[in-house]
Amino acid sequence: MIFAARWRLGSAGEQSVLGETKPVENRTRQLADATNAPKQNFPHYFVDSTQQQSGVSIQVSQRQADVYLSAYLRTFACAVDQWGMPVERALSYAIDALPINKGLSLLAPISRPEWLEDMPEKCATALDAMEPLIREVLSRARRVTGTEPITLKIPISNDAAEFGELSIQALIASSDFRPNFASETLPYERSLRMFLRDGLSIEGDLPSAGISDYVSPGATGSAAPFSLELWPDPCGFWHSDYFSAGISVPAPYAVPNPVKIKCERDSIIFSSTSGQVGTWRVWHDHWTPEYPKGGRTRCGVLTTMDPCLLPYATNRYALALGWLVQLNVWTREKDDGELEYARRREFFFD
Repeated sequence: MIFAARWRLGSAGEQSVLGETKPVENRTRQLADATNAPKQNFPHYFVDSTQQQSGVSIQVSQRQADVYLSAYLRTFACAVDQWGMPVERALSYAIDALPINKGLSLLAPISRPEWLEDMPEKCATALDAMEPLIREVLSRARRVTGTEPITLKIPISNDAAEFGELSIQALIASSDFRPNFASETLPYERSLRMFLRDGLSIEGDLPSAGISDYVSPGATGSAAPFSLELWPDPCGFWHSDYFSAGISVPAPYAVPNPVKIKCERDSIIFSSTSGQVGTWRVWHDHWTPEYPKGGRTRCGVLTTMDPCLLPYATNRYALALGWLVQLNVWTREKDDGELEYARRREFFFD
């Protein structure tokens, strides 16, 4: 429906479709009746009362949303047809209603990597430092994949925590760097905005970015992320869970050549003139549409790089490779009790 509406905005036959002058609210009501899409509130029936009390939300796309999107698009169609609004300007607004990114529609989730085994769950229940366990995760990833993991976000099995995620992020840091763990949020998960050439597909050259824009101070020293979270413009709201988890791409300042990006069947491929730079993959680990307050749905993501490229950034900026680890878990003591949030953070050099 959305693609058809965008096409009609500039089509030669739009008069037969858009030339009617019925009030928008009447046409919206007709569409709601025809599609059996009554007005809807939050779908509480998908979340039991205990979960609602704990602030658990659910990711859904309701039928009523299609009715409102249709009304939104028809408003711009009317503006073009009746009020002389330039088609290009109308399209710039209409594209915000894009439901899906054409590139991401090609992407098939992988299975949870077997080499993870139960290491993330051991982190969730570890009484001592997580560093030995995280080093084992990284060692297994390198040994099995032959690549260097620079971002890992792993949903924790609900046998260990009702909701939970382990995040492992590569940083390039000064030798005296120590994060400020007293801060509620850490400034090392940073975004990179990419304007899509065709307005539909994640494909083409990653924007350039200088490290000076991404360096942040710690309690001592400073650091910059080895990967950035890609935000395509437009993005398509059907894959909002992927953007929430983070489509982590190699930071342009951390690789020697400009990077191209392309969606393939089971991964997003990063390449340059020297060959493949790395990949991004996603898996749905016992996925449900529910997620806790302050959390996100259960999508696991892995960004890897050619290990030969890692020394480029550390040598160029005279910095060291380090690992920032964060574990978020939500548990409850009683079945009908409140969800309690706990967080652990660690940092260590490679």
